[in-house]
Amino acid sequence: MTQEPFALSPEDRRVVREAMLGACSFRGWQLLALHVRSNHVHGVVDATAAASMVVNGWKAYSTRALRRAGLVTDHRNVWGHGASVHGITTREGLQSAIRYVLEGQGEAMEVYRGPEY
Repeated sequence: MTQEPFALSPEDRRVVREAMLGACSFRGWQLLALHVRSNHVHGVVDATAAASMVVNGWKAYSTRALRRAGLVTDHRNVWGHGASVHGITTREGLQSAIRYVLEGQGEAMEVYRGPEY
């Protein structure tokens, strides 16, 4: 890694949250839960796209939004490579994942709760 890890400020987190909501809206993905932390993001999304497409879309939208807002420079890396993704196949698993994202991260930072939650 050539740069220090990027820490998201409260303003950065708000911008990232809105950008990820925008990515979901544009792509037709249903965002069920999102928690933008100081150095990573947890989310649950219902999408027909591959998980890598969702993650890359979120990273691209949020990085552009941070740059447009003047919060990061063009040369600053915001996100690390890769992501941890899990497929959810049961209603119980879905509810557990949403609960983890919304309530299992410690102090709430920048959160989105889908309409059912």
